[in-house]
Amino acid sequence: MIVASAEIAPSSRRRAIDATRLALGLVLLCSRCCSRAAMLLLAAALASVLAAAHAAPDGGCTSSADCHLNGDCTAGKCVCDAAWSASPDCAVMSFAEVEKEAGKAPGYYNATEASWGGFPIKNSDGKWNLIHAQMANHCPLGSWTSNSIVARSVSTSGKPEGPYEFAEELLPPFAHNPTIRKAEDGTYVIFFIGGWTTNASHCSSTAEGDAAVAAARTGGGPPSPPCKDGSNWPKSCGPHMPGDDGQTDCCGSAAHGNNAGCGIATATSKSLSGPWEVKALNIVDQWLSDDVYCTHTNPTIQILKNGTWIMAFNAGYCNKHLETIGTAVSHGGYKGPWHLLSRNSVLKNPDGTPHKCEDPHIWSTKRGWHLLTHNQEGPQRGSSYGYSLDGHSWTLSPTTPYDCGLNYTDGTTGEASGCGNRPQIFWSEDGETPLFIINGAMTAKPGGGKGTWTLFRPLTQPK
Repeated sequence: MIVASAEIAPSSRRRAIDATRLALGLVLLCSRCCSRAAMLLLAAALASVLAAAHAAPDGGCTSSADCHLNGDCTAGKCVCDAAWSASPDCAVMSFAEVEKEAGKAPGYYNATEASWGGFPIKNSDGKWNLIHAQMANHCPLGSWTSNSIVARSVSTSGKPEGPYEFAEELLPPFAHNPTIRKAEDGTYVIFFIGGWTTNASHCSSTAEGDAAVAAARTGGGPPSPPCKDGSNWPKSCGPHMPGDDGQTDCCGSAAHGNNAGCGIATATSKSLSGPWEVKALNIVDQWLSDDVYCTHTNPTIQILKNGTWIMAFNAGYCNKHLETIGTAVSHGGYKGPWHLLSRNSVLKNPDGTPHKCEDPHIWSTKRGWHLLTHNQEGPQRGSSYGYSLDGHSWTLSPTTPYDCGLNYTDGTTGEASGCGNRPQIFWSEDGETPLFIINGAMTAKPGGGKGTWTLFRPLTQPK
């Protein structure tokens, strides 16, 4: 079980206890003489009373949960971590100014190839390497379902933020949306979508418009009849989805046009240059879920001090093109077996339906658990944030955690459109301080030039 301690102020605890005692007394009294309609009205009223009892007084806070687990509640007010200090309730990220000039600006911006997010890791030679998605053969992001590779680039500054220069292809098409971790035994582990072969296109330019990207992401066209090729597969169809190359979590022959939803794979090696051993990653009890039972993609990993590996993933595209977030756990490290951590989707809308989002990034702190996603519905616009005290029960913030505005060191500003995609946070060596966030971006590419790139944005640091 994943548990983080909750902080509850004494005054809040007293209010909650008093309100609960009052509620129980009224329910017992009413149960003897009230009609069903009166009982329902009383229940609604008591729910409001209890919510008010637990609420923060005068818009302040009573616990770190009122600070979105990104700050401490001190004397009734949130004291936010520097990286989350752009709003009084610690719901919005705060960014430092960023270099604009090519060659100095952080990130990975290849003049001839399109990339789409990644994660840095230190090689055995002490150099920082970025493991990232890149489109082969000078093709744009719109070709990702056939052309995406996992590539390795090396920092030219010796710093984890780069800038980075392309070194080599690690995994051929199709391999997309990677993240990387190093296991205790020294094995490098890449988690990614793919692991099967596609016929990569050859292109003359990485240029593309937002429309092309949107078409590539959604796959286009109405879903097929249920239980036919897997692209429309309600749970009632059963666990025998058609797959490619032995994958068991696939949308069948339509997969490569429908979010490339054939599932997650791992690639392992003792060296960042390979050779890499690729294996499909399956969640053994996935069909116990009602909404995250299929089409697992976009993995993100948090390794706990006790050796437990936690994974958040995108899921559900086979189910009426739903995209939402599930979580899984392995007590055997990256090799598994993997089981559902939460039976169903963890981020919910106010009406209880699964929140539509993708590209999760999960991490834990001393206060609890956190998720950033690329948002697809609701008031949060391009990015969304959820938090949990125990890793099981989650709260979806109604506030947009970050936008795509850039403040440059020369006093000018820019807009890195599409930056809600592929969020990953890089932390200080002690794991206590978030240093920067990494995203895929469509515009504001350093040095100009066409094609998507991998954006690094420095977060505000503690004083």
